[in-house]
Amino acid sequence: MYHLSVCLLHFQRLLGQILSAVHQCHSRRVSHRDLKPANLLVDQKKYTLKVADSGFSIPHKKQNARLREKP
Repeated sequence: MYHLSVCLLHFQRLLGQILSAVHQCHSRRVSHRDLKPANLLVDQKKYTLKVADSGFSIPHKKQNARLREKP
């Protein structure tokens, strides 16, 4: 049971770091657009995560044109 709870804690920590990285991108009005396991770099000793390969990233416009359109 101890091993399972430790794995769960590591998973929660890594998931929190992924969500934080996405939040940082979005707060700077940027979409990563290629978020996948191959683009997540994990330091297995420290359980830290970095998001890589932002080659497909695009900046958001100030306002989304579709939000301004009325049906």
